Amino acid sequence: MQPENIMTLQIGLVGIDGIVMASDCLMTDTDDLWANGVSQSMGSKFRCRDHVCCASGDNFSLIVADDISAYKRQDNDYDAGLMLRQIALRAWERVSMGEWDGEKKWDGMSRTVLVGCTSSQKSSLWQVHLLPSPIVSECHDRVVSGAVKNNARHFINTFAPVGPAPINLPIDRLLLPAAYTIFTAGLEQPSEIAGLEIIVIPHGRPYYRLPNGKNKELQSLAERVHRSFSKRLTSTFDYIG
Repeated sequence: MQPENIMTLQIGLVGIDGIVMASDCLMTDTDDLWANGVSQSMGSKFRCRDHVCCASGDNFSLIVADDISAYKRQDNDYDAGLMLRQIALRAWERVSMGEWDGEKKWDGMSRTVLVGCTSSQKSSLWQVHLLPSPIVSECHDRVVSGAVKNNARHFINTFAPVGPAPINLPIDRLLLPAAYTIFTAGLEQPSEIAGLEIIVIPHGRPYYRLPNGKNKELQSLAERVHRSFSKRLTSTFDYIG
């Protein structure tokens, strides 16, 4: 497969009025690893046209995200799950035919694409596991993918309200939990996860990419929450009296 490793932490949250999708922005290029080491830069892992996609894994994931985002649906009644699986299968076929380097086999790397499907009625969130036989599943309340060993997913799985799907909160109350999870993931794996980008998909409306200033504001707020929590967690406790 492609040499660029873009392991990330991706978050998708489905609230009562739409979807929040969040990702870090750190790109790690391991091409010519032995000659030049590793180079890093900041860039978007989102691909947004007719669908909103966010990729983790390597360049193959980004290519599939490009293909999915460019798919033009004919109406709102199309089978999103079938469409996503067919696009992923065609991508693997192109690998096996030599269009990209690699073979049609799973090499153990975790590759996923989160997909936000916009609609004139109600948006939906999907996860595509890019195995040679792709696994596609609809996410009804929350999903965390990428960085499979990072413990930050514990926060979103534990502290975002648990109950019947969707999460019983509006978009504007899901932004900080998403930002905080990305922030704490970066504390655990700073060489692999950094930065923040968020896109929201209100039901029945076009997607909206938060401007850089709003992303930075959320990062600062997440950092303040973390400092406050750390201070409280290490506060003095009278274990004698």
